[in-house]
Amino acid sequence: MTFGAKYWESDTTVPIPSARFDSIYTVDRSTQYADGQTTSIENTQQSQFAPLLIVNAMHASPIPAEIPDMVEVPEICIYNLKCKHPTIKYIYDHLAGYPIPEFGNGVPGNHLGGYMVSFKLNFPAGVTAATQNIGIQMISPAHASDYRVVFREKNDTISNGVVISSKAPNSYMRTDSGHIKYKNHLAVASKNVRKNGQEVTIVIKAEGYRTRYVQTLIKPTYSTYVEVDLIPL
Repeated sequence: MTFGAKYWESDTTVPIPSARFDSIYTVDRSTQYADGQTTSIENTQQSQFAPLLIVNAMHASPIPAEIPDMVEVPEICIYNLKCKHPTIKYIYDHLAGYPIPEFGNGVPGNHLGGYMVSFKLNFPAGVTAATQNIGIQMISPAHASDYRVVFREKNDTISNGVVISSKAPNSYMRTDSGHIKYKNHLAVASKNVRKNGQEVTIVIKAEGYRTRYVQTLIKPTYSTYVEVDLIPL
């Protein structure tokens, strides 16, 4: 499945939001909350450690001498500073202490739209999270209603671990069978495309558990991580 708005926002294996060093995260581990209670946007933080540099290269090229590989640099580039490999110049600049531009290479950030949202849902000890019936939906702003990914709904199609929502086929969720050691933890991730970053409200429901509303931030080229605890009704 392709990922991106105007450009192919992936190296064919890793989408840009996963490659970016920085991320957005919202954590609310409170276990004493009312059914339908909202986690405020004030619980959201964004790290700012390093710029995102975009180059035209594959994750792993079958012929790196002709089609650039993201990591493998031809030996000639070690001795030739004018080498055309897309990453070597920035490696040298970084080692020399020169600033690295955000995006770079003529790719304007406002033309990128891909983002990811990952959820870590913590159920009470002794509960096998992977067997729970879970629904996640972005409910605001109003035009965000196209983003609806439901975990294991009867009309959903499951293919290679990906749940395609029958109500929003353009969104999809990659599922996790649950933590091997901590059975009460479940991680799920979804991808989508949006032109502008914005604050959103997401509702998280699990059958037999109190509903949680979470305010968070989504931005193109970023991954947003949401972690909450769920307690029984």
